[in-house]
Amino acid sequence: LFWSFGITTYYAIYAHIGTDSIAAVNINATIEELGFVVFMGLGNACAVMVGNRIGAGRKDEAYEIVRRVIILGVAFAVVVGVIIILLRGVVIGLYDLSPSGENNVRWLMLIMASTLWIRMFNFSTFIGALRAGGDTRFALLMEICSIWLIGVPAAYVGAFVFHLPVYLVYLMVMLEELAKAFVSGWRFRYICILMAVYFAPPRILPTKPNTENIMPYFFFIIFVTFLIASGDSSVFACAETHSPTGSPEPVEGATRTVPSRRIRRALPESAWVQT
Repeated sequence: LFWSFGITTYYAIYAHIGTDSIAAVNINATIEELGFVVFMGLGNACAVMVGNRIGAGRKDEAYEIVRRVIILGVAFAVVVGVIIILLRGVVIGLYDLSPSGENNVRWLMLIMASTLWIRMFNFSTFIGALRAGGDTRFALLMEICSIWLIGVPAAYVGAFVFHLPVYLVYLMVMLEELAKAFVSGWRFRYICILMAVYFAPPRILPTKPNTENIMPYFFFIIFVTFLIASGDSSVFACAETHSPTGSPEPVEGATRTVPSRRIRRALPESAWVQT
C-alpha cells in the first residue's frame, strides 16, 4: 500500500510539471515495462530455486544461484539498455508528440536504459535473495524507506524547488534505486557471511591431555597396590629350605596355616608356614 501510494505520488509530481511531461513519462513507462518483464520472470524463478535449496538445507547452492542470476541479469540488462537506446527514434516515431515531448521522451529513455541494470540488480537481491531467504521485514522496510525518504523528497525538490525538466526529475528519482543497490548488496553480503560462520562445519582443535584428573586415580592405584603387597609379606611368609634335590622342606618349629587363595595356587602345601 505504501509503495503503490509512493508511485502514485511520483506521477502526480510529473503531472504538475506539464502535460508534455506526463505524456513522456507514460511512454517511457510503457517501454520500461516491456523491457523489464523478462527480468521479473528471472527474479521470480530465482526466488523459487533459492527457496527450494534453503528448504533442502543446501545453503551454498542457494548463494551460488543468486550470484549467477545477478550476473546473468545485469549483463542482459546492459544489452537490453543498449537496444533501447538504439531504438529511441523508432519509438518516438510511433507517437504524435510535440517537439518538447519528443525531447522529453528521448532523454527519459536514455536515463531509463542507462539505469536498467541497477533495477535488475535490486530486483534480484530483493526478490530472489532476501525475500526468498526469509528476510522479508528488511525488504519491506527498505522499499518503503527508499520511496518516502529518498525518491519522493527528491522528486518534490527537483520539480517544485529547482523547477527542473521532467527527465532531470526522473534522474533524481533514480537516486532511490542507487541507494537500494548499495543497501541490498551490503545486506546480501552480510547474510552470506553469517551463513559461512554459523553453518560451517565445526573445527576440531587438538586437545591437551588433562593429567590433573588422571593423577588422583594413579596415586590411588599405587597406594592400594602397596597395601596389598605389604599385607601379604607381613601376615603370610613363605619360609622354606631347599634340599639338594631342590624340593622345599618345612621350617622346623613352624606351624601350618592356611594362606590366601592366591598363595595356595602358587606354592606347594609343604611351604605353608607362619613365622
